[in-house]
Order: sequence, then C-alpha cells, then structure tokens
Amino acid sequence: MLLRPALALTCLLLACIPASTTAQWLSWPPRPAPDRRAPIPPPAAAVRLDIENRHDLHRIWVKNDLHGPVQVRIESLQPLPGLPVQRILDTPGRYLLAEVAQTARLDLRLTATPGAAAKHQADYLYSYPLQLDDIRISQLPRGAFSHHDAENLDAIDFSAPIGTPVIAARDGLVMQAEGRFSDHGGQRDAVNLVRILHEDGSMAVYAHLQQRSLQVRAGQRVRHGQIIARSGNSGYSTAPHLHFVVQVNNGQQLQSVPFRMDSPKGELRLPRVGD
Repeated sequence: MLLRPALALTCLLLACIPASTTAQWLSWPPRPAPDRRAPIPPPAAAVRLDIENRHDLHRIWVKNDLHGPVQVRIESLQPLPGLPVQRILDTPGRYLLAEVAQTARLDLRLTATPGAAAKHQADYLYSYPLQLDDIRISQLPRGAFSHHDAENLDAIDFSAPIGTPVIAARDGLVMQAEGRFSDHGGQRDAVNLVRILHEDGSMAVYAHLQQRSLQVRAGQRVRHGQIIARSGNSGYSTAPHLHFVVQVNNGQQLQSVPFRMDSPKGELRLPRVGD
C-alpha cells in the first residue's frame, strides 16, 4: 500500500530545446507534483534527447542507457519534416532519429516506454520474490492507495524488514538497476529498483530496495531464485516493503498484467480489491 501514484516508466518530456541541450528522462516513478525544495539527482539509467548542430542541421539523437528494448517517439509541437518519428531501440547506445534545419525552432516531446510488443505468458508460475517464510501483503492488486492505474493495477506489495534478500522470480535480463537512494521513505522520484526483462517480452519490477544492496547490474542475465538485492524503504514509501509488478508495453503504454506466484506456503490465491 506504499507507493504513490504510479509505477509508470513512460515519460513525456516537453521542452523548448536549444542547440547542445540534453533533455533528461524522468526517472521511475514520475513525481506526482513538482517539488523544487528537494531536487532529486537524475536516474542512473535514462533515455534522453541529445541535440547536435552540424552542417546547418539540428541532428536529433536519442541516448538510451537501458539494456533491452525501449520504444521511443519524438514529436514536435509545430510541423517539421521527418517528425514525428518512432523507433524501437533494442540495445543501449546513441541513435540518430531525425535531422531538421537549424533555422527551425525545436519544441519537442520525447516519449520513452521500456519493452516491445510482448506475448505475456499468463500461466507462468513466478517464484516468491523474498527469502522470507512469513508472507505479509500490505496491498493487493487494485489496492486503492496506489494500485489503481494501468501500470500498477496487478501489483502486490509484500511487507518485509529492511535487508531481506530479494530474489529473481523468473529468469531474465536486467534492464535497469538503481541503488543510490536512501531508505528514509517519503522521497518522491528516489526509488531503488531492478527491472528484469523476460523471454516473452514482459518485465518484472522489484521496487523500494535497500540503498547500495544491489547484487546485479544492468545487462546481466539472472536465474530465478538468484539474490538480486535486499528489500528497503526507498522512494515514496511509508514502511519497508517490496513492490512487485509484471508489466508489458501495450502500444507505448506500460500496463501491468496478472500473474501467478508460488510461495513457501503454496501458490498464492489472492483476490483483487473490487472483485
């Protein structure tokens, strides 16, 4: 019950971008409201615009730090040749997506959504993601506190003491690993997490991890049952817990999907709030 407001990785970035300016991608989860009193460092992994001036052209690049596919779209608020443009970036790198005359005013919007089209295996039995015999659920799927949007609808929050080993619930590739932020809780846009891409294109997110507890890195392949981090209280959280959700990219919109999960006490049978 401890995350607000969404687990969206989709970002909308609207900016008047002069030459040589980099537009930083918003980190996960997006901040509910501007709070200029406590600026947050940019995320370790990002998708961002990079504008280069060359031969009387604005060359519009996208830099991708995430390991795994990211769907990006660049739009202009005023008509420009070559825009909008949309691509799937399969690997980290710097990609040239458009060129426009330097005389053009750049009012650009970058949308970046992790994942590509996914064929989600709804019958896959995920492992319980904590080395903890005592199973305590603080928020069910469709929970009113924060599990009410597309990205979070099917998420589960597991209460766990800080430092509890977090294990991979399924084999996959680490797309993103963030572990810099403190465990003080209540800090919007400052959450430690691991995002793992599965073979069917779905992605599991393990969030609110303990600061400096990561045992995996972006680009690493992991096996189910492998320790990936320890649970914490980072981000917008009011008590230590692990937020676990499986997501797919559904038409450039992150969407959570239902999943089955095993546990030390057998398969979890969880009603959804509102069912």
